[in-house]
Amino acid sequence: MIGLNFRKLMKVYGKDAAARDAVMRLFGKPNKKVDQYYILLGQFVNCYAFLERDVQAVLWRLAKLETPISQSVLSGVRTEAAVALIYRIADAERWSKCRKEAYKNILDQIQVLNKLRNDLLHRGSELQQDGTWLITNLPFVHIPERITNISMTVSDLKHAYNDLIIVRLVVSLILDDEVHSEEWWNKSKLLSWSYKPAPQGRKAQTNR
Repeated sequence: MIGLNFRKLMKVYGKDAAARDAVMRLFGKPNKKVDQYYILLGQFVNCYAFLERDVQAVLWRLAKLETPISQSVLSGVRTEAAVALIYRIADAERWSKCRKEAYKNILDQIQVLNKLRNDLLHRGSELQQDGTWLITNLPFVHIPERITNISMTVSDLKHAYNDLIIVRLVVSLILDDEVHSEEWWNKSKLLSWSYKPAPQGRKAQTNR
């Protein structure tokens, strides 16, 4: 896997000091933790794609739109916008308090995971000497005040992936039968999450 690619690069550029340093800086020396991070990253991104699809399906159902009208009208709605529309539907239909709270608990964590997914895909994460992974917008900002740095670890990403699995399961259950009992909604609103969004310039937070 990563180790094989590393050896291939070093075979070509191993005698070039500048190239060797660049390989180490960009990819790091292969080890189990590096491999584990990339495996988790792939699992997280792939699972999120399915969650994104399911959130769209929840919105279509709540909006009472049938195929192919739902796809033609709402297929391009991003996750943030889909969440906002679900809240508007909740207000319009005057959902019960526990149902609103259950949806809020789930949708809030979806938005946390959505931001992490966007940061990982659009900013990337770079391996640091201390073994953490840095997500930064430094190359894109024009004033220092807008620089944001998030430090991730393999454990942080594992917590985020575990939360994602739980969220996807709950969303799938909502799709299986959108009308649930008050007891079900009460249980769903009490779900707790391991991954917490990191404050600017600090490490990601997890409940361990």
